[in-house]
Amino acid sequence: MPYSNTNEVSRISDEMIENKVAPFKRGKQVKIETYHSGVDREALAKVNSNNLKKDTEKKFQTRVRRDNSELAYNSLKKRRVYKDSGSSSFEQKTSPPNFENETTSYEQMSRNEVHAWNDLDSDEKDDICMVTEYTDDIFQHLYEREQQTLPSHNYLTDTNSPSYLRPSVRAVLVDWLVEVHEKFSCFPETLYLAINLMDRFLSRNKATIDKLQLVAVTSLFIAAKFEEIHLPKIAEYSYITDGAASKLDIRRAEMFMLTKLGFDIGWPNPLNFLRRISKADNYDSTTRNIAKFLLEYSICSHRYVHLKPSLLSAISMYISRRITAKNDIYWDANLKHYSGDIDPFNDNEFQLHSRQLVTDLSSPYSKLEYLIKKYQKRDYGEVFYVANDWCQQEVKNEFTRLFPPNIQSII
Repeated sequence: MPYSNTNEVSRISDEMIENKVAPFKRGKQVKIETYHSGVDREALAKVNSNNLKKDTEKKFQTRVRRDNSELAYNSLKKRRVYKDSGSSSFEQKTSPPNFENETTSYEQMSRNEVHAWNDLDSDEKDDICMVTEYTDDIFQHLYEREQQTLPSHNYLTDTNSPSYLRPSVRAVLVDWLVEVHEKFSCFPETLYLAINLMDRFLSRNKATIDKLQLVAVTSLFIAAKFEEIHLPKIAEYSYITDGAASKLDIRRAEMFMLTKLGFDIGWPNPLNFLRRISKADNYDSTTRNIAKFLLEYSICSHRYVHLKPSLLSAISMYISRRITAKNDIYWDANLKHYSGDIDPFNDNEFQLHSRQLVTDLSSPYSKLEYLIKKYQKRDYGEVFYVANDWCQQEVKNEFTRLFPPNIQSII
């Protein structure tokens, strides 16, 4: 057995909950109660960053066959959008060059006559990397997979759940993962997958406080294997916990967790859906940077653990478009189609969670401190300040700009 009975996850004792026993030892380990009390975490400072240069960190270069076309301009923005490591901000032109529209094929005309939305994938049909002929099938598969790879329930809000965990405990774990993830210079997809694996495991298995950091670091270890090209060494994962998890502990926990998860880690990453919706938003970098912050905050928050990543991506893009307010169109046929047929104006669940997320962002959770600091940095466009100011005003105005009472769906 990869785990002995003495090391298996078990119930948190009532004494621990009542006395709020710190789940991790003092020093460089994560501490639930004093995590942000000014104690320096030397382990994070001493671990070397991933020094191997990733493909996504290389200077962006591309050959545009036709310089004088709107297609070339949009293609340039699209390729920048898909460079998601770190900030995706870049020097954006105020408007694309005005060139005559190219002749539309009969196939394109026929498709647009049947559907109200435009076939934006057809602009990429000459790019073999985009496999546009399979795009619809790919995303249909992702919509099915996301339902299969959700946590069994929201174990953080259901106090009657056998695997119930206090939201504040998870918040500290997730915030620590965000910091370690950035220190290791991993892809954003790695962080999101790690949180998904941790939530899926903890929704079905009760873990003692002293094993939670092992669960968290092992989730990141597994996710990095799945998403990364250049991996941090297992010794670095062990060192970052300062003795809370040895290399052998992580290896054993990896097998134990994968067995419990049925080795099913092919989770549809929310960034896939956000990129898809960005196509209908003309790959606007400002809107997308804000949406990435909203998306990451919602994934780190305990309120949205049970929601599908495609829904969270759509909510993030919708709110971000209202924050930037670059046009009067709230949600059109293109956005509905490329978000997976989501209609914000006729979806009560969408509106409920959108208002909740705006309310949360108006007064962010204090235990997600590093996540907030991350998006206050210039590298991430300082988008936290923009989103926070707008959300505070929106709560005061009772969401009049988010869902105006007289708004009509342009679908």
